[in-house]
Amino acid sequence: MKNSAGNLSWGSLSEFKFFKQFDFTFPNATQSFTIPTGVTKIAVEVWSGGGGGSIAGGGGSGGYAYCVMSVFEGGILNMIVGGGGQGGLSGAAGEAGGNSQVSFSSSSFGVSGGFGAFTSFPGFGGFHSSSSGTLDIICYRGQTGRKNQLSYQQISPTEFVLATKYGSGGFAPFQTSTGGEGGQSFISTTTGFTLNEIFGSQGFGVGEGGGGGLSNGYSGASGRVIVRW
Repeated sequence: MKNSAGNLSWGSLSEFKFFKQFDFTFPNATQSFTIPTGVTKIAVEVWSGGGGGSIAGGGGSGGYAYCVMSVFEGGILNMIVGGGGQGGLSGAAGEAGGNSQVSFSSSSFGVSGGFGAFTSFPGFGGFHSSSSGTLDIICYRGQTGRKNQLSYQQISPTEFVLATKYGSGGFAPFQTSTGGEGGQSFISTTTGFTLNEIFGSQGFGVGEGGGGGLSNGYSGASGRVIVRW
């Protein structure tokens, strides 16, 4: 591009050249970012925490929001990054993921965590839940956890098993992950005994929901906030 003297020179088309990442800190403490010298505008990306899975399927993933905020140098941007919800134990529902919240001066916005899987169906994805001040926000709802898949298999002339593939957790918007893996079980329809159980996994990628399982659900993953300037 041309510089101020009218000569060709290398330049950057990116409005925001720097970034800082903030992850969940126990126990969901408020974190802060001081606006650098000369900065009057920032872009903030927010993911909330993923919900925990249960015996009924995977937990919902955290939601996502993108916002460009007017700021002033030396001002303080405060944020809370939502943690992942715990998987449901012994047949209980999974816990919801933590909400993520960002505020600067009189403006703020929040994204709710993904719902934990219930005792009879998977959890719903998180969503943009609140805002104050004059803000332009782009929001995407998180993915609902996947349902269980059931099938019958014959293992002898007189015995069948109920094979269950428990639903995986939802995956958060703009993430390459696929959600916490659901487990599997094989239960005899004759005796009711569990012949085999393959364990699932918790969510590992940003905002993933936890997978479902026979004995317990698995925990969702924490959210994230990225500040660009």
